Amino acid sequence: MSFSSAALASGVLKWKSVASAPVVSSEGVATNLSCTRGGFCLVVGFTGQTAVWNGSSWHVAPRVSRRVAFVSGVSCVTSSFCVAIGASSTMARTVDYTITWTGSSWQAPVRLYTDVGEEGEYDVVHGVSCTSTNFCMTLGNVGSFVWDGSQWSKRDGATGGTDGNGVLSCASSSFCANIHDNLPDYWNGSSWRWSSGNAESLGNAIPRDNGFMSELSCATASFCVAVGTLTKPLIWDGYTWLYSTVSGRAPALTSVSCTNPSFCVATSSTTGVALEWDGASWRPTSALGLGRLPTVVSCATTNRCLALTDKGASAVTQP
Repeated sequence: MSFSSAALASGVLKWKSVASAPVVSSEGVATNLSCTRGGFCLVVGFTGQTAVWNGSSWHVAPRVSRRVAFVSGVSCVTSSFCVAIGASSTMARTVDYTITWTGSSWQAPVRLYTDVGEEGEYDVVHGVSCTSTNFCMTLGNVGSFVWDGSQWSKRDGATGGTDGNGVLSCASSSFCANIHDNLPDYWNGSSWRWSSGNAESLGNAIPRDNGFMSELSCATASFCVAVGTLTKPLIWDGYTWLYSTVSGRAPALTSVSCTNPSFCVATSSTTGVALEWDGASWRPTSALGLGRLPTVVSCATTNRCLALTDKGASAVTQP
């Protein structure tokens, strides 16, 4: 079975196009998007442009400080608390930042660390995930950084991987998953641990994977989904990573958002396809209608999702 128009029409989720977001990212660069359970969504472009989705329309918001040359991620807990990550990079050094959204504007950037030298341009902080106003996690090649409600502190035991190719997602302050260079690592509330003991080993690598992961979403400590452009969706069941079943040839998936173990949506930047997870299998939704552009997705609740391209075109799921 291929993802034909007939197959797409059989999906449960139905999408409708809405007004374009007033945010545009660089060519081929996915926009940063995060939605909360209340239906609030914040989008931050690669260069810091910001807009808010209130459930029915877009509104321009103050941009991130120009001290941050590019933004690589954002995670929201409420409409008045989001954390974005970004950096300013040259051949001489890279300065990595976190920036907090207060509900109406961005606070001044907080410097996490500076990497000096030519290799610094590849050491970009990435993979931010917040589960409350008192807990956020982000990664860099020097380790991870934890927000406790008042300050950021460094933790060892996890990295961003080669050229920052790692992905990160937290289900709570006591569980986060990180996959870098196809090696999984887990946060237990106080430290990172490898999947089998305290030492990283290639024997822990996800089997038969042909490419790096694009995005990771954890709904609970025993349910995460990782997607990549060259593999079928991977599911963490609390013990191991397993490939899930997709009818036909799996599309090149680049974004995923899960609200619980029985509901996820994944999108592709090259095929214009969206898939829905129902707790047992993946099935195509109706057509996104956004073309074949870099597309991100974030779901506030079951059946309430927003999809967005790097050019601002957006679609929401219909009740």
